[in-house]
Amino acid sequence: MNALYIFNISIFAVFFTLFTIEVGIALQILLGNNKIAEMIRYITPIWEITGTFAVFFVMNFIATFPSAIAIIGTAYVAPLLIAALFFIFRNAFLAYGIYYKGSSSRVYLKVYGLATLITGFLVISVLSSAISGFGINLGTDSINLFTLFVNPFFLIILVSVIFISLMLNSVIFHTDKEPVYFLIGIIGIIMALLDMHYYLNYAFINLLQGVPLLLLVIIVFPVRMASAIKRSAISMIVPFVWMFLIIILFSYATYPYWFGKEINATSYLSLTATGTYVSYITIIGGALLTIALIYFVYISYFKSKKAYS
Repeated sequence: MNALYIFNISIFAVFFTLFTIEVGIALQILLGNNKIAEMIRYITPIWEITGTFAVFFVMNFIATFPSAIAIIGTAYVAPLLIAALFFIFRNAFLAYGIYYKGSSSRVYLKVYGLATLITGFLVISVLSSAISGFGINLGTDSINLFTLFVNPFFLIILVSVIFISLMLNSVIFHTDKEPVYFLIGIIGIIMALLDMHYYLNYAFINLLQGVPLLLLVIIVFPVRMASAIKRSAISMIVPFVWMFLIIILFSYATYPYWFGKEINATSYLSLTATGTYVSYITIIGGALLTIALIYFVYISYFKSKKAYS
């Protein structure tokens, strides 16, 4: 697997892991979960980090795959711009919900939850299309919005992500009915695997052949559950690691193809000296950003948690 490709996917995996957790929180807010206050304490130091990694991924993607922008930037411009608009709504109404102390704060948080879900719907639709090829015409670099939003591959992936996000959310925050959410998460994983087997058979075969990484994910999964049962501090961290590994594993399985094996993504990698230097800069910048954000989370969540306990 190409090193630049791995780095770009790793940035995306961080973003999508954080965003998946937020999707679960958004659902719980709309459902009126009684641990919303605890979830808001989590979001407060994290919400800008998610946005930072989203921007960082886009910039690195442009540097890593400059010639692919002509296709992706043209075909997916409409859903991505709408997603960006709802992402802004998400940020604004989350801030209103956190800092406004009146009775309207719950309404603001519900708007945040709805905006987050709509953003997730649009982002996942684009990602699933880029993977499967549903909804895009590569000959004209155009999309059919109906096919983009209403195709079996996307809808199954969407439900799978929702189920998995609820499971991770339940483990992190120890919500009510945790065994039920765990079962829902397992169903989501099985649905995603069957979806891959039927629509991306080559990826499913690659998944089975990726034994070392597959074993690592399988090992981390029961460890995550064991830590959740014991209510240890690690139960807050392991779900993030597990989801990160799941995304890396899925990326390994689909490598190096886009659009249902129609395009070899490595042919779009930057091969110029400028592209290489930009990649080095993003690698160094990414490392510094990761260190800074980890420390930010530590002082904002774990340190403050100790101070108030």
